[in-house]
Amino acid sequence: MEESTLHGHVVQGTPEAGLGDLEALAMEAEFRAAMTAIAACAFAVDAFYTTIVERFGPHPDAQAWKRNRTARHAQIAATLHYHLKIKSSAMPTVREFLSELFRFRDLAVHPHAQFQETVYRPDIDAGVEPRFVTFSAQHARTALGLTVELLTSLVEKAKGIAQGDNAKWVEFAEGRADVVRAAAMSIEGLSFPDAVV
Repeated sequence: MEESTLHGHVVQGTPEAGLGDLEALAMEAEFRAAMTAIAACAFAVDAFYTTIVERFGPHPDAQAWKRNRTARHAQIAATLHYHLKIKSSAMPTVREFLSELFRFRDLAVHPHAQFQETVYRPDIDAGVEPRFVTFSAQHARTALGLTVELLTSLVEKAKGIAQGDNAKWVEFAEGRADVVRAAAMSIEGLSFPDAVV
């Protein structure tokens, strides 16, 4: 028997272990990495939103949202639209992206407890657990590309309205956004959409 470690899990097997075992290990590793990346994208957007609220103030409807338990992604979209003067024509795209990103984040934090039917995954031509489709490398790359582009665009929007200390913050944020964008561009298979906002 040989023993090897993959992402902290001990895997026991023989040198003749079948490809099925290797595929399962690879899918599990991909799942964990993609789940981490997608959740990190949601956390980055949430952190940016919190900074906007701290620097520019809460949205006028913030108290009503608390009472009504408005979804976080909806609060973020409305607040960014309100403070950063995002064009109304861009908001459906922003809302849809944030809704999906936070739905994925919620699945990472609160996974389904009940059994789910398998779903087809074309890249491996097989039915798999839904989590292996939701948290795939392709979804992680898409989420990262959209998140980087959204945050870069939002920093540009903030630049147009910031004054005083907020202008200094925007200058700092621009530098950080450039570093993040450059790092993201080095990821194979990552693409950036046209301007999000």
